[in-house]
Amino acid sequence: MVILIAGGSGASFTFSIALDLIESPTTAVKSIDFIWAVRHQESLEWYAKELKQLQAHPELNVHIYVTRPACSSELPSPASSGAQSEKYSVISEPIEAEPPSAIILNGLEKGALKQSTTETSPVSVIQPGRPDISNLIEAIVDSKSGANDRVIIGACGPSELMSVTRKAVHKDRCNGGLSITLYTEVTLLLGTRESLTNISP
Repeated sequence: MVILIAGGSGASFTFSIALDLIESPTTAVKSIDFIWAVRHQESLEWYAKELKQLQAHPELNVHIYVTRPACSSELPSPASSGAQSEKYSVISEPIEAEPPSAIILNGLEKGALKQSTTETSPVSVIQPGRPDISNLIEAIVDSKSGANDRVIIGACGPSELMSVTRKAVHKDRCNGGLSITLYTEVTLLLGTRESLTNISP
């Protein structure tokens, strides 16, 4: 099971992983949940083609959150959107040198990607406000996981979102949840990023 979480331009990280997973014939994934929070609904046009690809896959569910109401102001580009967010803090942790898609792919056992013939393609439901990451992770894991399943979470976005994601994963582990591997990438000023890898025991 894979859960991908992104805020703003951090979606470039999660889209890359999601597309690699659904296009690879040698990667075993039970399900993929793709969570993306953007400030403006028009920002979804950045990855309109990729969103259609994800929606077409039977084992992938897309969750879209728009944090601000529609307005007439000029929208930021994916590269510049990170600079307009809250203050970012640089994480003094080791930087993972391996490409993000390879990190996630290498964490999965090889096999055929499970295909469903009975379920229809997922439909993106755009919801207002910020996503409740803790509740989302808990609900996804509880509804889809089995006793021996492994959960891999990849996240990229502002430091606040990454902090919330790490706390949610820690909470699930402390509550006796499944084995969870977490990879995060924080978006910094001017669209740059810093990577942090957390691996569960």
